[in-house]
This record gives sequence, structure tokens and C-alpha cells, in this order.
Amino acid sequence: MGGTQTLWDNIFGYEELKNKARILAGIPDNILIIGESGVGKRLFAEAIHNQSARKDGPFITIEIPSKKYRCF
Repeated sequence: MGGTQTLWDNIFGYEELKNKARILAGIPDNILIIGESGVGKRLFAEAIHNQSARKDGPFITIEIPSKKYRCF
């Protein structure tokens, strides 16, 4: 994907969430994004990274597969 603007443009709707994400891009802390599969977590994370002071560093994702537990 292209630069920051392209990433934000690829996120349709969610204007309030995008505004909060832009604010988060300005803080030096790490961010944990959680949610169901396929909701756009990686797209948000990459857009935040590319707008942050760390944009010239590597973008690293850690995927933790969900486990479904059954109670007996």
C-alpha cells in the first residue's frame, strides 16, 4: 500500500474511530488493537504506524490465533 493518506482512505466509514486513531498516532506508547477476524485491525495499525514518529522504523505485527474453548 501507499502512504498514510492512502491507508486512511482505504478505511471506509468509522470517522470517529479514525479520528481517535490519528490521535493515538501522536503518542509514543505501544497500542494493542483487538477485535474479531476481518474487521480491519491491521489496516488501522498500519495507518497509525505510518502517521507516527516511528514511521521510518519497521511495521511489525504479532498475530495470536484465537482459541475456542469448550466447557464440559
